[in-house]
Amino acid sequence: MAKKRKPQTTIFIACEGSNTEPLYFEKLKEIMEEDDHYPFALTIYPDKMVHKKPKTDAVGLVNEAITNQGSFDELWVVFDKDGYTKHEEAFKLAKDNKVNIAFSSISFESWVLLHFERNSTAFSKSADIISQKFLANTAYLADYDKSSDYNLYPRIEDKTKMAFANASWLRNWLERNNPGNTIYQSNPYTDVDSLVKKLVLDDKVYEYRKLGYSLTFDKVEITLNDIGGNYEAEIKNVGNASVIWNEFAFYDNRRNKIAVVNSIVLSGEISQKVITRIATSPEIYIEFRNLKLEVDSTP
Repeated sequence: MAKKRKPQTTIFIACEGSNTEPLYFEKLKEIMEEDDHYPFALTIYPDKMVHKKPKTDAVGLVNEAITNQGSFDELWVVFDKDGYTKHEEAFKLAKDNKVNIAFSSISFESWVLLHFERNSTAFSKSADIISQKFLANTAYLADYDKSSDYNLYPRIEDKTKMAFANASWLRNWLERNNPGNTIYQSNPYTDVDSLVKKLVLDDKVYEYRKLGYSLTFDKVEITLNDIGGNYEAEIKNVGNASVIWNEFAFYDNRRNKIAVVNSIVLSGEISQKVITRIATSPEIYIEFRNLKLEVDSTP
C-alpha cells in the first residue's frame, strides 16, 4: 500500500503594497512549490488579478488575516514602518488574534539590504536605501525598481543564508546598542527572516555573539573566550537531563573547518571546557546541532 502523503500546512501571507513584497513571496512560492513534497500551501495577498483595492496599512492587513481565521493553519502579515504610525495597535491586534508579523524598519528594503551587507545605519525612507545602497552599487541591485514587476527573489535567492546571519547580527547589535526599544522604535530592524526561513525549509538557527557573551541553545550554554591568544569554548549543560552530541565544529573566518570535538556527553549541570589551539581572527564560527553561531572577537 502506498504511503499516504501528509497534508500540507496552509499559510496565508498578507503583504503591504502591491509590488515588492507580494511579488517577492509569489516568486519564492513558485520556486519552492516545484518540489512535489513541499510541505506548505501558500496563499499570498494581494493577488493583482483578484484584489483591485487591497488593504495597504498594517491594521488593515492584520484584519485581512483575521478574516481568514479557520481557513488557514497559519496567518502572517508583512509590513514595514515607512510612513505609518499605528504600529502598537497593529502588533496588539495581531497578538490577540494569533497572527504572526514579519516586520521591517524602515522598509522591506532593510531586509533586502542584509543580503549584501551588515547595516546598522538608520534610513528615513525606503527611497534612501534604494538610491544610496542599491542603485549606487553595481554589486548589489543597480537595476532595482520598486514600482514595477521587478523579479527580486531570484536575484537574491543565493544570498538568503547570508541575510539570515546578518539579520541575527543586527538584532544582537540592537540589543547591545538600543536596549529597551520596541521593535517598531528600532531603525534599522527586520525579522522577515523568521518567515522566509520557514518557507525555504531552513532549519538552522543563526546566532551572533560578541566574544565573552554566552548563548543558551537547546539547554546548553556556550561561551567563547580568548585565553592567551587562543579560543576556549566553555560548554555547560543548564538542564537536568544528559546532553549528547557527535560533533561540535569550529570554522575560521573563511568558513574552513579547523577543529572538531566529537562524542561529548554532559550530565546535568556539569561544565566542560574545550580548548582549541586557534589563533584569534576577526570572527569565528561554531556549528552545534542545527545552531550556526558566529562569534566576533573585535573590540
